[in-house]
Amino acid sequence: MIGCDDIYSQCFKDTVGAYQKVRQDGELHIPAFMAALDAYKRHQGKAEDASRQVQQYIAFAASIDPW
Repeated sequence: MIGCDDIYSQCFKDTVGAYQKVRQDGELHIPAFMAALDAYKRHQGKAEDASRQVQQYIAFAASIDPW
């Protein structure tokens, strides 16, 4: 679940920004997701639920701003 604190965190901004940049460069979801996952891990290390959290970040960001 994404909370209010999450969307203002630098981790959220960097993760979603990495995804958006790769997608805007014309790449598909998987390369963009991998870039977002790398950005997330720079903040959170080897978090056990990193993939799930990145998916939630991307889904939440898309729901408020569908690019």
